[in-house]
Amino acid sequence: MTTRFVIVGLCSAVLALGQAAAPPGTSASTPETPRDQARRLLQQGRTLEAEQALAKLTASNPSDNEAWFLYGVLKYLTGYHDAAVQHFETSLALHARNYPARSMRAICLVQLGRLKAAETSIKELLITPEGAADLDLAIAHSQLLYENGSFQRAYDEAARATRLSLSNGMAHYWKARALWKLNRLQDAIPEAKAAAALTPQHSGSHSLLLTLYRAAGLAAEAQQEADWLRSFEERRAKGAGK
Repeated sequence: MTTRFVIVGLCSAVLALGQAAAPPGTSASTPETPRDQARRLLQQGRTLEAEQALAKLTASNPSDNEAWFLYGVLKYLTGYHDAAVQHFETSLALHARNYPARSMRAICLVQLGRLKAAETSIKELLITPEGAADLDLAIAHSQLLYENGSFQRAYDEAARATRLSLSNGMAHYWKARALWKLNRLQDAIPEAKAAAALTPQHSGSHSLLLTLYRAAGLAAEAQQEADWLRSFEERRAKGAGK
């Protein structure tokens, strides 16, 4: 599993589940297919049951591209990005023009640090209408540019992501990180605050705020973030010990 603390693509994954909806004409009285059941289990967060359903479904019908796509979403949501890429690629081998699978594969490649392959995929996707409007792809692209050391371009792409949605915390997070690298401390702080407010359980946003507050000499604010991070680690340790 990746140790990166970036939260991207979750919105894409959930939306992709919706795009994999039942065909027109189906209704609540229509018997639930095995694929419908797996999709429902994923939407309900019942990942262990979804795993069993999708393993059985792909074994019994290995040519079902949508089942492989759903299996990739499951692996993505549970943090197994290598397996997710493999399942998305299997889905694409069966249906090469499936945009959600292409987008999710590219996002996973960024999380795995496979930046050259990710960059190639993202460039191909960004010239499509779907890619130009894909918020999570924009965030993943900003992360990729940041990790490649292209901080101004990373900022520009994060700014584009915030224009797509002001309410996405990770867009503000990468915008703040890029601004910090560009020596724009006073601009970075409000972006990091927005990230922490919009994704309150994302420890990376609070860790970034701690760094920025210390750099700005804001001791009281820095202490608040240090206290939050200490409490977060204590809660996580207790949860792991159960």
